[in-house]
Amino acid sequence: MQDGGARADSLTVAAWIDDMNLVKSLYSGSDQSSLFGRPSWAAAAQGHLDILKFLLSEDALPYEPNYVSGPTFELWKSPLGTAAYVGRDTIVEFYMQLPYCSSQIQPDETLFIYFAAQANQANTLKILLDRYKKITTTQEFLYNVDGVLKSACSRGAADSGRVLLDYRADVNETDSGPYPCLQLAAISGSTPLVKILLEADTSSEAPHMCRKRAYVACLHMGGHKQALREAKRKGFTEIATLIEERKLKPPEYFL
Repeated sequence: MQDGGARADSLTVAAWIDDMNLVKSLYSGSDQSSLFGRPSWAAAAQGHLDILKFLLSEDALPYEPNYVSGPTFELWKSPLGTAAYVGRDTIVEFYMQLPYCSSQIQPDETLFIYFAAQANQANTLKILLDRYKKITTTQEFLYNVDGVLKSACSRGAADSGRVLLDYRADVNETDSGPYPCLQLAAISGSTPLVKILLEADTSSEAPHMCRKRAYVACLHMGGHKQALREAKRKGFTEIATLIEERKLKPPEYFL
C-alpha cells in the first residue's frame, strides 16, 4: 500500500478513531492513500458515517480510483467492500443511495455481496441482495445467488447460507469441481451450515443431479456421498452423523 507521508497517515488514523476535528484540520482536499489505507476506507471500515460523509463532500471518491477487480482483489481497495465484509450496515445503506449508487447495476456489484456472505454478515447480505434483486433480472439474480451460496458454503458461513436459501439459491448447486454445496460445507467443518443445507434439500440422495443454472454445461454430482466422505476424512464426526441420518430418515425428520 502506498505511503502518502506522515500527514496522510495521521489523517487515516484520525478517520479510524472518529476524530472529526482532527480530520478537518488534516484534510487538504485529497483522500490520499497512506500506510494505513485511505481515510474514506478507514471511516467505512470502522462505521464512522459522519467522517465518511465529510470526506465524500470534500471530493473523496466513493470507490478506489485504481480499482481492479479479480481474484487478487483486496478489501482495502474499496470502502464499500470493507463495510460489507465487517457488517457496517449504516455505511452499506448510505452507499446504496444516490449519488453514490445509481439505479443501474454497478461494476462488480455482486462482489460486495460475496464479501458479506463470506464474512457471515446476514443483515448486510440482505441489504445488498434486496438492492440487487430490484435492479436485475430474475434469471441473473438467481444465477448470482447460487454462486454466492457456493462461496458461503466454502467458508462455513451458516447465517449467510440460510439467507441465501431464503432468496431462492439452489441448495443442490455445484462449483466447477463439481463440488455440491453440502460437500463444500462439510469440508468447512460447519455443523450448523450442514444441517441448514440438509433441511433445505428435499431428497435424501441425488446420484445424478444435473445443475444448469450456474453453468451452460451440465455438471453431475453424486448426492451426499462426497460430503460424507469429506466429513469422515477430516474427522468431523457430528457432520458425518447428520449426513448419514439424513440418508436413513425421511425429509420430514429434519423439518
